[in-house]
Amino acid sequence: MSDERTDPSHNDDDNQGRLQQSTSVIEWITAACGAAFLITMVSYMIYAGSVELDGPPVIKFTTSAPIHQGDSFLLPFTAFNAGTTTATDLTIQVRLINGTTELEVREVTIDYLPTQSNRSGAFYFTHDPAKYKISIIPTSYLDP
Repeated sequence: MSDERTDPSHNDDDNQGRLQQSTSVIEWITAACGAAFLITMVSYMIYAGSVELDGPPVIKFTTSAPIHQGDSFLLPFTAFNAGTTTATDLTIQVRLINGTTELEVREVTIDYLPTQSNRSGAFYFTHDPAKYKISIIPTSYLDP
């Protein structure tokens, strides 16, 4: 009777069976996906840390053709935040100017304007904005 614990041929078969087991294709694919994800996240963190994200909002405006509505004129506008930070309580002022005379001043507040996004609205005037110079400026904002 042979004792399996002392039989050298039996131990070689077990060891050889363990050595012949290899990593499956699924495990290699999973490892490659994990490594790619890790490299992507580390690269993004390095990029995000090197880019200045603390600048003020950069607000740009566009207007559309005025719309005549009864006794008033509606001037549609779009405000776009091209900056790297969000603006809250953004106040916008528009002026109708005839030469050196300021005819009308209107103001609107946009509650929330995230970075790289836009909001649209309109100003009401009694004078036709198409006939005068239009000045649109942001006057204030709050940090979120």
